[in-house]
Amino acid sequence: MTTQKPRWRTKTRRKWQFAGLLAFSSGVSNTALADANCHALARTDLEAAYCDVRATPSGKKLPSLGDFRKNTPTMQRLILKKPAKKAGIEIPEQNADRALEQKMAGSAADKKISIQEPDGKQARTNKSPPTPASHPSAPPPRIGFSGISRCSLLKNQIQCGYDYYLLRVNLQNDALTPAVFGAENRLVFPARNTGESQLEFLSRIYPQYIEKMLAIGLGDSTMSFTRFAATYDAVEDAGGDFNTRFAAMYEMLKKEKSHNAIRTRYNHNYPQNISACQFLTSTIIVCDNVTQNWIYER
Repeated sequence: MTTQKPRWRTKTRRKWQFAGLLAFSSGVSNTALADANCHALARTDLEAAYCDVRATPSGKKLPSLGDFRKNTPTMQRLILKKPAKKAGIEIPEQNADRALEQKMAGSAADKKISIQEPDGKQARTNKSPPTPASHPSAPPPRIGFSGISRCSLLKNQIQCGYDYYLLRVNLQNDALTPAVFGAENRLVFPARNTGESQLEFLSRIYPQYIEKMLAIGLGDSTMSFTRFAATYDAVEDAGGDFNTRFAAMYEMLKKEKSHNAIRTRYNHNYPQNISACQFLTSTIIVCDNVTQNWIYER
């Protein structure tokens, strides 16, 4: 059998995206928007290879992209090995998997966002704060977590004094204004400044990414900052342009979501404690366990 070349580059992805959309609209596979638009949501070369295999008859028994993503790169390779061989599709070299796995397993403190706590004098909401049955014990403040220790995590919301931040989920299109799918709503990251470190640059643009995902109703479908940083490394190491790739991804997400329904939440769990959270902007708190993200908005 002739081995096919890997197909995780943008131009060749398009035919599989279209095939996925046809399957989605015909009801052959309607598990989620993530499956219908697999390549647009692929964050690594290994996930893109998964999308290639899934689009073939040999990949019909593969798990959903969300479930596939829960595994380490090594385990993902084992899941793909047999169906990829049957389909004649190559998967990325194992060295690339190990590099990504090391980045993902790195200290979370090294990847925390350099964002300051919102001003304590900010305007308060007019609504009275809910009275929780109990408050989780707050850990001592850490660098980059200034002020978050005063907040209480209550599953669907976070309470900080008289302010409360509600968990954001995926929204159906009838809950959004049509303008969010228009050409004027674009994800355009600024250029990296001369002398600006990678962490400083990613910390500066990550809030923009989160806000744009919320704008199109994808609050439960965002990357953690660690994955965001690992994706930046993977794209740059492959000689690509991170800003261009994310701009294109956002356009594809807009197009596909404007025509398809989506599940409100893919995992019905919550952050373990408030130490997994930090202020992103004056109105947004982001929590993550590296592999999953939760967005809370005031």
